[in-house]
Amino acid sequence: MMSSISAATGPQVQPNYAAANTSLENLARLRHHLGLPAAAVALGAIAKVGILGKYSELLAQLSRVGIMPLTESEYLQAIELGIRSQLQKPVQTLTVNSGTQQSIRTNDPYVLTGLDLGQLQEMYQNGQYQNLAFRRDPRFSLIVNAVTTGHTHQASTATEDLLQSIIVCKPADRLQLMTKYILNMLSEILMHPVEQISPEKSAYTYGLDSLVGGELRLWIYHVFKVNVNFLEISEPRRSIVGLAEMVLGRREWGDE
Repeated sequence: MMSSISAATGPQVQPNYAAANTSLENLARLRHHLGLPAAAVALGAIAKVGILGKYSELLAQLSRVGIMPLTESEYLQAIELGIRSQLQKPVQTLTVNSGTQQSIRTNDPYVLTGLDLGQLQEMYQNGQYQNLAFRRDPRFSLIVNAVTTGHTHQASTATEDLLQSIIVCKPADRLQLMTKYILNMLSEILMHPVEQISPEKSAYTYGLDSLVGGELRLWIYHVFKVNVNFLEISEPRRSIVGLAEMVLGRREWGDE
C-alpha cells in the first residue's frame, strides 16, 4: 500500500490526507496481527514528478525541513523493499558485533522513505528539530536515534535556550529577538522561506489557519510560558512584530 510520511510529519493544512495515510499503516499492522502479509510504504516527495516538477521553490521548502525528494528509481526500489520484506520470516536471528545473537523482526509493515538525515541533524543542532511532530513517533525511532546521537545535551536545552536568550538580552533588543524567533517558527510551520515573511504583516497574510495557529500557540506557550489565543494570533490587523510585542507584554522577564 502506498502511504506517505505526511501521516506523521503533516502537512498541518491537510489533516484528512494525513489521517488517510495513517489508516493505511494501521491496516497493515492489523493484517500483521492476524498473521497476514502487508506493507505500507511511507513515501516522501517524488522529484521531477507532478507539482514538484513544476515548482522548484516547493522542492527547496521541503528540503529545509528534512524531506529529501526521491527519484523515480528510488520510488520503485521502496516498493520492491515493501514487497520483499513480506517474503521473509517474521523473526530472524542475527549475530551482532559483540558475538551475541539477537532476534529481530525483518518484515515490519512500515517502510519509511524520504527523510534527509543530514538536514535533520543540522536542524537538531540548531534547536529547530524540537518543533518537528514526528520526533516522538515510535515509527521514526531509528531516525530519531541517529539524529540525536552525540548531541543530547545541546538538543535537550534548545527550548530553554530560546527562553533564556530573551531573559538575558537587553530590554531594548528583546522585541527584535522575539520577532526573529516567531518568524523562524512561522517559516517552519508554513514551509515558507523566512526571508519572504515580512514582520510588518500579519501571520494571517501568509495563510495561517486554525491548525497552523494552534501549533504556533502551543509553541509560544511551551517555549515562553505565555498564553495567547488563536484570535489574537490570526488578527489581520496585528503584525508579526505586534504579536511578538504582545507575547513580551504577557509576562515578566526579570528586569522590572
